Amino acid sequence: MMNSNNLSKLNIGHINIRSINNKKIELSNFLNEYKIDILSVNETFLKKKHKNFQIEGYKIIRKDRLNKRGGGVLFLVKEDIVFTEETINTNEGVWGNNEIICIKITINGKNLLLASLYSPVGKFQKQIFEEIKNHNKNLIILADLNCKHKALGSLTSNKKGENLINIIYDLDLVSVNEHPTHFTTNANKGHELDMIDYVISDFETASKIENCSSNDNLDSDHLTILFELSYNEIKKHEKIKVRDFGKANWGNINNEIKEILDDQDLFFQNLKNQNKTQVKETLDNLADLLSETINTVTKKNIPEKEINRRTPKLPFNIRKEIDKKRKLRRSFIQNKNRDIKTLLNRQNKVVKNMI
Repeated sequence: MMNSNNLSKLNIGHINIRSINNKKIELSNFLNEYKIDILSVNETFLKKKHKNFQIEGYKIIRKDRLNKRGGGVLFLVKEDIVFTEETINTNEGVWGNNEIICIKITINGKNLLLASLYSPVGKFQKQIFEEIKNHNKNLIILADLNCKHKALGSLTSNKKGENLINIIYDLDLVSVNEHPTHFTTNANKGHELDMIDYVISDFETASKIENCSSNDNLDSDHLTILFELSYNEIKKHEKIKVRDFGKANWGNINNEIKEILDDQDLFFQNLKNQNKTQVKETLDNLADLLSETINTVTKKNIPEKEINRRTPKLPFNIRKEIDKKRKLRRSFIQNKNRDIKTLLNRQNKVVKNMI
């Protein structure tokens, strides 16, 4: 039995599988192919009659939906990983028809709570997330929440998504994944991808999450979410290459850029004879040319040198929030929407406080 405290990396996944019992072979192949250590599963559809359900090489902890069709959540945990099942206060008045199961592992000397949460269409309350966070400060929530918000990567927003945004900000959590997780078939538009499944974490744990992506769907209308939880140390004196501007040949750079741009005089002369669409296309082409020219001339005339990178790049959680701020800013510039402006102001405060 391997104590997870001795591990430096775990491969973790999540999927809404929409019936697990008839997909054992596909699921086993998936677990082996991606070397999954821990998998969260929503909508297992398991009932009492499936009491002998097993997957070779994994321990199973599950909570079935009682007296109703569908539902059910479970964790698959590799046999050699030590964990404990954790009980969260699930007061019916707060939880409604939301379903959850939790486990705790110790990794790199820290207790980490993993929660598999399924929230059907309808409301969920802030207290659900407060209960999880109060149980353990380091946490990862793996969930189909059936909510959408553009700020989180969805194509559209709904009230449940707005609620989730407020909860994440108020409780200092972060939504880690940003790729589509769910697809529907529309008679007019064909397949449409969207995001309703989430990996939500505290900032400290989020900084340890790498390579988060959406993958196989296992015959469900949801894609799997996979990521690495890594506690490997960053090398403090890692060698990196940078441009040595002190040895740049600025004369050549100026001459080569001028020579290329001089060849474009004809484009500028023809602008007055073009309509708006043609002008825009011409200017876009010139912008691309200028960017490519600067890049090519820079590589040719500014040599590289190796230096020691003594400090790592910004932690993942900070980079994630900065990227979210940029997306909100672009969205506000395009739409001038008051709600997006409110989110942008809040996101500016989040980034400022983190830095």
